[in-house]
Amino acid sequence: MKKDRYMTSRILTTLAIGSAAILAAGCSSSAASTDSGEGSGDFPSGTMTMIVPFSAGGPTDLAVRAMAPLIKERTGQTVVTENKPGATGTIGMNYVINSNPDGLTSAIACTSSTVVVPVTQENPPYTTDDYRMIGSVTAGPIAFIVNADSEYQTIEDLLNAAKDSPDTLTVGTSGANSHNSLELRRLSKLYGPTFTEVPLEGNSAATTALLAGDIDVAFISVGDDIPQYMEDGTLRMLAVASAERSTAEELSDVPTLVESGYPDMVNGKSACGILVPADTPDATVDAFSDILSDVVGDPAFGETMGEEKVVDPYLDGDGMTEFFQNQMEAYEGLVGDEAAS
Repeated sequence: MKKDRYMTSRILTTLAIGSAAILAAGCSSSAASTDSGEGSGDFPSGTMTMIVPFSAGGPTDLAVRAMAPLIKERTGQTVVTENKPGATGTIGMNYVINSNPDGLTSAIACTSSTVVVPVTQENPPYTTDDYRMIGSVTAGPIAFIVNADSEYQTIEDLLNAAKDSPDTLTVGTSGANSHNSLELRRLSKLYGPTFTEVPLEGNSAATTALLAGDIDVAFISVGDDIPQYMEDGTLRMLAVASAERSTAEELSDVPTLVESGYPDMVNGKSACGILVPADTPDATVDAFSDILSDVVGDPAFGETMGEEKVVDPYLDGDGMTEFFQNQMEAYEGLVGDEAAS
């Protein structure tokens, strides 16, 4: 997609790598040998700054802080985590996009900032041409969740009721024009089930509203608290909107919407990856991707985040770009589309 843009960079990078190889052959050590991680020789030395475009304490913040010491182990470089919250992640995103494209400044970016912002804003603050993805970090499904005493025992019960009596069932989402809100509109547009959406301030608020009986169902990302509510018999999960079932043991019996007769509902997975400025050289991107792949595959990272949240298999920059592009294409035209609301 960016062949013309990066042609010069690739030529220079190739020449630089070739020169470095000649010099390395005649020396007993090289700058690359100071790096402990495989494939990290093309990664620049210096302090790394990883931007979290959200407040401290959330899942993205936890992911970056879990990765930082593991990256340091592999590169020997100091890794600084910095929170720059605001505007659905766009403040932190713009900070990185406009930083020096040397690979040392990066951001964790999720579906909310890479897909939802460009799709829902008339004049988005950035486009996919402004950054390059390094690779995947975490992902989790969006799901339909009801109270344990709900009359809707299966996803078929729920969606058939939403078809037979349009707009009578209330469904809580994490906000207007959020990822789950867009996926809900898409379900309605493609297959007919129509709810009265209740946009709330985040997944936790939607869960609280469901527990209080203020809404009939929640359609939200599966947070750490949901499996616990399921285990103690407070909530039931009817279906996940991801292409495949969750690998979490407590969710493995929950069917997908695809299995339930809605084959196009495959984009209900919120994913996060690492990105850098668009002009970051190919060699640096590849080296960073090798490091990131090793880090997210580390058992220590899986233990911190939960094995089910780590993308397996790992997606490199091209894979993450394709993942987000597919979501963008699925949601284009839904905002302001009366037929979809």
